[in-house]
Amino acid sequence: MSMNPNEPEIPDCPKFLTGEARTEWRRVTKELHALGLIGRVDRMMLSSYCESWAIWREACEAIKRDGVTVV
Repeated sequence: MSMNPNEPEIPDCPKFLTGEARTEWRRVTKELHALGLIGRVDRMMLSSYCESWAIWREACEAIKRDGVTVV
């Protein structure tokens, strides 16, 4: 599958993504690029996914550390 030559191969990672979200951005964009399934239009959805992933990971770590009871 060939990509549109007018689109960047991998969108720039948004500056607001940090830590785990930025790590996931690098991982998932590399995989999507290898499959020819990424373009500029994907930036918003990918950033939402990566931020959600980071929050989920943080929540899982908090549950492991503190248990499931929330006060």
